[in-house]
Amino acid sequence: MNKNKILLITILILGIILKTVFAVNMVEGSKIDVSLISQEPDPVNPGEVVDLRFKIQNLGASPTENLVFEILPQYPFSVYKGSSQQKVSSLQGLQKDDEGAIILYKIKVDEDAVEKEETIDIRYKEDKIGAPWIIIEDFPVRIRTRDIVVSIEAITSSPDPIPPGKESLVSFKIKNNADSLIRDLKIKLDMSSNDIPFVPIRSTTEKQIYQLDSKADIDLKFYLMAEPDAEGGVYKIPVIISYSDEIGTVYSKEDVISLKVASAPDLLATIDSTQIYSKNKAGEVIIKIVNRGLTNIKLLTAKLESCNDFEVLSQSEVYIGNIDSDDYETVEFTIDIKSREDIINLPIELTYMDSTNKEFTQTKSVSLRMFSESDAEKAGMVEKKSIGFTIVFLIVAAGLGIYFWRKRKKKKLQKKQ
Repeated sequence: MNKNKILLITILILGIILKTVFAVNMVEGSKIDVSLISQEPDPVNPGEVVDLRFKIQNLGASPTENLVFEILPQYPFSVYKGSSQQKVSSLQGLQKDDEGAIILYKIKVDEDAVEKEETIDIRYKEDKIGAPWIIIEDFPVRIRTRDIVVSIEAITSSPDPIPPGKESLVSFKIKNNADSLIRDLKIKLDMSSNDIPFVPIRSTTEKQIYQLDSKADIDLKFYLMAEPDAEGGVYKIPVIISYSDEIGTVYSKEDVISLKVASAPDLLATIDSTQIYSKNKAGEVIIKIVNRGLTNIKLLTAKLESCNDFEVLSQSEVYIGNIDSDDYETVEFTIDIKSREDIINLPIELTYMDSTNKEFTQTKSVSLRMFSESDAEKAGMVEKKSIGFTIVFLIVAAGLGIYFWRKRKKKKLQKKQ
């Protein structure tokens, strides 16, 4: 027998042996494979119900008997609906791909569950008395708050509102609402828009925190200055927040904060002109109202009411409107002076709003000085009487006196005769 025949016989014998071994292994029995094929929702929030679908396949050669499957929930899980046990009919052998049975469990996640990956166990047995249970452990179920967990709890600025050209300390309280810590927390103020009249001073517009524990909060401080020519109003500043969770997932969100620009109102009221200089006279008074503040005011109304010293003959309340910073408007009243005092105080009540729509009411006392006729002439407040007129008046008066004197004398003479 040559070598080639010996080699061929050897190969044939080995093939028969391998085939026999494979056949023995395949006919030994069934082999159950259980896999978690879906979690919905994934991840699941605490307090929600999650659908867990398991696929059951028989990878062995022999068909199975009827099977019973039971899920074994432990905290934070519980069976939400239906029984924890489900039956599966006999499975044929050598299943693959889409073959097999699907079982669904609805599981409730506890409200106080922490954000992490939990596990759940399942067991099965043949559907007959005395059959042993076989446990398959540690199917992963992801629990995570899907909402953004970082929030801006409070914002303060000092001063508030911020005057143009002034510095302000703006503080944020940032809170981690999640059940686990977060890392690489970054807070950035986006002031790139030309419409935002703020600039950072003594610090940048970004803060970074290495980590923030669950339920913890932290105060962040930014130093900002309102530009000197900033108009009063409320300005929105975008805030970009980014961070990562314990498993390295990166999150990002954009929020908005608001800062107010305004200065304390500073109004000045003075007499601009008047037709009244003497006591017990009536006439017009024009009052000038000056805005000495750094920001504009609007919807200004002036009110002057009658009192013992004077009576308002015109409308007592006048709408003026807006007054820009470093500008003025005038308001006119007609009054009749009743008092004999040298100084008459006119209490002008001013009602208006600042640039942030905050309403103000204040009373400005404007002094109106009374003069005698001669003092008024000396001060140039009234036109002096002409000397020529005075002389003519005196001549006429003297002439009339002489005329009536002569006429009377003539009558007396006639009576004597």
